[in-house]
Amino acid sequence: MSLSACAELETKSPPEVVTSGPHAVVVGEGIEVSATTQHGKDTAYTWESQDTGVATVDESGVVTGVTAGETAIKVTGNKTKASALHAVVVVSVVDLPDGGSAIDQVPHYADWASSPHADTASEAFTHWTSDGEVSKECARCHSADGFVDYLGGDGSAPNRVDRAGTIETGVTCAACHNQAAV
Repeated sequence: MSLSACAELETKSPPEVVTSGPHAVVVGEGIEVSATTQHGKDTAYTWESQDTGVATVDESGVVTGVTAGETAIKVTGNKTKASALHAVVVVSVVDLPDGGSAIDQVPHYADWASSPHADTASEAFTHWTSDGEVSKECARCHSADGFVDYLGGDGSAPNRVDRAGTIETGVTCAACHNQAAV
């Protein structure tokens, strides 16, 4: 008599919150951000602005611009506790003589917003989430503050990264548009 058995190893993907919606809002106006959970079942989300001086967010994901600047909205699933950051740029509106507004004048904004640089939920920016920071070796390409550090825009020596980067930041406008980069 012989016995044989076969076991199939299964790996379960961890829950992941994914955001969608615009990344730019005008001071005093609002945009709606939505969230879904992959590999999990969240029935609600908590929303939190990383800088309420720049933008606020209500319990349904409506982000309101407070003052010009950049921040991120943290979205956390109520059951899975998985979270994601959604980059937000708040701009002031200046009425222009041609009838347009200053937000219309931000070169290539739409291109950036639909690019991998703005996709803070992608593997390129979430790989280090469980570590709590992006390692110094990877921060230059995978965090906004790591790139600024590499440029020397944080007051450190240029062409090297001196500290770990912030997780899930994407490559924001300020990462490239700063005094060190010009």
